[in-house]
Amino acid sequence: MKDTIDVFIVHGHDNSLRDDVELFLKRIRNINVNPIILEKFSKPGDVIIQKLESLALNADAAFILATPDDMGGVIKSKKKQPRARQNVWLELGWFLARLGIERTFLIIKGDVEVPSDYAGIIYAHISNDFTEIKPRLNDFLGSIRSLPPGRLTELEFLSSNILLRDRDWNEIHESAQSHLLITGISFGRLKDYLGDLKNKVIKKPDDFVLEFLITNPEYILSNYDLFHSNHGRNTLRDNIEFIMELIELLLENEEFRTKVKIHLHNGLLTFACVAGDKNDWKGTMITQFFIKGARQKGYEYPRFKLRNRTSKGVFSTFSSSVDDLIEDSNTNAISTSTIELEKLQEKIKSLTIAKNP
Repeated sequence: MKDTIDVFIVHGHDNSLRDDVELFLKRIRNINVNPIILEKFSKPGDVIIQKLESLALNADAAFILATPDDMGGVIKSKKKQPRARQNVWLELGWFLARLGIERTFLIIKGDVEVPSDYAGIIYAHISNDFTEIKPRLNDFLGSIRSLPPGRLTELEFLSSNILLRDRDWNEIHESAQSHLLITGISFGRLKDYLGDLKNKVIKKPDDFVLEFLITNPEYILSNYDLFHSNHGRNTLRDNIEFIMELIELLLENEEFRTKVKIHLHNGLLTFACVAGDKNDWKGTMITQFFIKGARQKGYEYPRFKLRNRTSKGVFSTFSSSVDDLIEDSNTNAISTSTIELEKLQEKIKSLTIAKNP
């Protein structure tokens, strides 16, 4: 899968230059670039600044086209000079704040007056021929993924409301195209949606992989007091019920079974996550952190959505941590062959569950 970079194009009245830039972005061969132009997504009744915010939130970079569309000058002076539209400078400031200077590329056409605040910042200048700056645009786009995150929005705080939580998980289940990873301890909520998840996975491409990183029920049983105090009295029961339900579905459906991997983790996970296409550019992960005593005090566990938007960001750190957990659990990786699943099923049935106090 090629990297896809979303580039927002801010422009004034020069539609010819806007179209040239859009066509240039679509024709780049070594990178998939998705040009975003506000009016192509707007409809009557939209509040422009709100639409800009929603579309630009996911942009990786912005091209600002400052073209000589207006005339203006100081009131006390009769001299006037070409100026860009006011919305262009407003949106330039918006993207500088949202993405930072490194991800915002200003293109000046003709003798447009540049705001004095922009003095000292490099921009591209063209007279009439757009082709003269194409090499600079190529270099700019080629550097996007390796840039540090800066002001880029990688992390979004999510509500802990149960209905919204289920909706968020489901969005990643739906959107994942090559890989889906689900980690956790008890999976109390997911158990009710396993059948639906199975149906989604079956419809995915043949090489799609669904991985589960599950706390080993034997480990929970041997450290019952620890899990009880941190996660509640039903942790072991929910964990076992989920694994048994998962095994049943795998035994019933070979198509589902061939796409699933199971890892049993001997340890106390500090967070749960659902990650879709985490090794791909624009992969998404939702994490929920387990904080001791939070629920006893009436607080929900904090949840965040992370997006893979730079190779040096927060997403990469969490993704690497999850990879380490999987590697640590590979000694307990479960083959999804029918024989091995039936063995695991019998082993879990034989566990003596500690009596809840």
